[in-house]
Amino acid sequence: MNNSKSDQPVPLKRITFKSKGLQSFTNEILDKHQVMEILNISERTLKNLVSQGYLPYSPIGNRYYYLYSDLLRMMQRNRQWGNGEKKF
Repeated sequence: MNNSKSDQPVPLKRITFKSKGLQSFTNEILDKHQVMEILNISERTLKNLVSQGYLPYSPIGNRYYYLYSDLLRMMQRNRQWGNGEKKF
């Protein structure tokens, strides 16, 4: 069995949001606390977004993980304008 670095799992890192620009998150894996902080929502609201199919997730063990790019896609899909019209 080859034990090169590429075979080792990549550890998740805690992200400090205030030190990064939004563009640097594109491929980041986030836990529920990070998602709640980014969107400024409660845990209940996050559970609702997941259960209603708005936000995809990856279950690993007994935890859910999210891709930052999926947060952006969710925001784009649900984007609305003040007068109810969609402008593209």
